[in-house]
Amino acid sequence: MGAARRANERVLYHLRRLGADVSKPREVEFFIYIPTEEGAYRVAAELQKEGYDMQVSPGARGEQWLCFATKTIVPSLDEMNRIGEHFTNLAESYGGNYDGWGTGIEGEGDEGDLPDESEDPDDQAT
Repeated sequence: MGAARRANERVLYHLRRLGADVSKPREVEFFIYIPTEEGAYRVAAELQKEGYDMQVSPGARGEQWLCFATKTIVPSLDEMNRIGEHFTNLAESYGGNYDGWGTGIEGEGDEGDLPDESEDPDDQAT
């Protein structure tokens, strides 16, 4: 199992533990870093054609450009793996990298009840 798949499993696991219903459509945020402004705008244009809302801005450290994408989807493991592979390939074609995804849980479950790390699926014996 690849590292990206394990990361997606872990995020979905923690979202469920925090009370998020990941079986329903929700806004998901994606982070892609590209070394040039021109490349970042090209990535943004490609993803807009695929239905993503896009924002391009200088990265926090100023070394790369952030392509911040959002889209309302059902974040199933298969879908997140498919998107992750697509975004990784796209970012790499412009010399950049895909840095993952996130989504809010506002109004779902008890946000103060953080998951017990001992129940993390990566920690269970295989």
